Amino acid sequence: MLLLIIPNWIVSILLGTNLSSTESFVVARLAGAALFTLALMCYFALRDIESDVTKGIVAAMFFYNIIAAAILLAARFYSGFDGIGILPASIIHIALAVWCIKSLRARKNE
Repeated sequence: MLLLIIPNWIVSILLGTNLSSTESFVVARLAGAALFTLALMCYFALRDIESDVTKGIVAAMFFYNIIAAAILLAARFYSGFDGIGILPASIIHIALAVWCIKSLRARKNE
């Protein structure tokens, strides 16, 4: 949600740099809107944790978290971004990916 409202602050924490163009603000806000939409989708899926749709949402979130962690780690180690939040955000995405796998396996074993 914060990426939607104050994208420059979030980018500076994550990457250690500022957004430099109007286009980058638009893209950052679109990313914020997409992330907020994913959060809403997950929240509403909590009401029906037994459905195949929820399983699909968890699987999609697994792939999102793996890709997000890879992008953040590549930005840190290959592109030289050094924001204070980039490594913690990467770790959180990896942890969420592990949680998704555990959730999918637990459902499979039922």
